[in-house]
Amino acid sequence: FNGNGYVDLVIGNNSGGNKVLFNDGTGMFADTGQSLGNGGTQALAVGDMDNDGDIDIVAGNFGSYNRVYKNNGTGIFNSSFSLKEPNKKNLTRTQAISVGDFNGDGRLDVYAGNINEDT
Repeated sequence: FNGNGYVDLVIGNNSGGNKVLFNDGTGMFADTGQSLGNGGTQALAVGDMDNDGDIDIVAGNFGSYNRVYKNNGTGIFNSSFSLKEPNKKNLTRTQAISVGDFNGDGRLDVYAGNINEDT
């Protein structure tokens, strides 16, 4: 996430904010102090969602809208937006989430595995 070449870690949390930890290159991880969201996360995926060259986080939430957390390029996620699904009357009940270029247009898409209705 912070661009130093080491694989960092994000931890989804059902009862509080999701945590981001930076890898120092020795396998030790330091908490960045960031708290993304306020609970309900059941699944996470990562990818460059806004095509700016850094890795963003997609949170699949149960009981609230799924969210994309945008990386500012240094591993700080100071911007986010909800993935409100068109024609969906209820909040999501997501239990699995993935990203990929599902329609072949060169941009990442989101697939949410929800109870009773995948989107």
